[in-house]
Amino acid sequence: MKVKFLCRLLNRHKQQINNLLTLDSEDRLREDMVAGTQVYEEFGLPPFALLYEGELVVGFFALLCVEEDSDGELVAEGRFYIRGNEKNYAEYLIQSIKEEYEELKHLSVLSDEEAPFLSGYHHYAEHFMRLSGEGSNQISNFSNHKFYERNEEKDRTSFLIDPIDKNREEEIQFYLDTLKDIFSMSDEVATEHLTECLEDSDFKLYVVKIDKKIVGTCGAYIGTKSDTIFDIAISKTEQGKGYGRLLLAKFLDMLNSPLKDIILQVSTKSEAAFHLYEEFGFQIEQKLLFYVVW
Repeated sequence: MKVKFLCRLLNRHKQQINNLLTLDSEDRLREDMVAGTQVYEEFGLPPFALLYEGELVVGFFALLCVEEDSDGELVAEGRFYIRGNEKNYAEYLIQSIKEEYEELKHLSVLSDEEAPFLSGYHHYAEHFMRLSGEGSNQISNFSNHKFYERNEEKDRTSFLIDPIDKNREEEIQFYLDTLKDIFSMSDEVATEHLTECLEDSDFKLYVVKIDKKIVGTCGAYIGTKSDTIFDIAISKTEQGKGYGRLLLAKFLDMLNSPLKDIILQVSTKSEAAFHLYEEFGFQIEQKLLFYVVW
């Protein structure tokens, strides 16, 4: 077997790859080719790898995204197309790309379904969900909607979603602790995530306060066609009191626009959060699996 790395795919390469595709993966491949080209233009890395057995292409890899972490090191995401889901093809291709991409600190592989040829690697699954702008407009004033039934005790409560103040150590530390405690991030990943969001003006981070006590977090990436929400969390000591539903209601009110969709990703293990998002009109677009190959 041999692997050929390419900066761009010619028509003959595309024809060779066709034997790896299903009807569902043809459109995805076109998107992957666009993403790979962008990676090459920005980072100069050859984004495509073809695995040959004799003259036959039995594996294909596309590098979809490369980013710098807080230490300036490169982390990336990619996708495999493997003939017959053969594990030995995948292992040979992984070893080859690891040698080729020496500058990458981490590589995760995306898949829309279980990938048996990657079964030996740590992986996790998430639902990609969307609330259409039309749908969010129909359910306007979320915080006054049926999803949050007010009672006398909550009426007296001051529930605020405030922009995080990066000069307040208490707020920064709470956000970091939430990322580690609720989302199981390591110290390194949590710090990197928070730093990147604070440095990019398109990201908006918030802390949730009840009578001035910080009890939760939320964040949003403000895009042109859609807004992405993330880090929606209430601290474990305050869970079970209806604050998560109120947080989501008020946060969606803040972002509500009939011209833009709201999207999110939620772990398949977070059943309570998943059902809450469904209650608010979010619909599953696809299930994403992430395999950490190094």
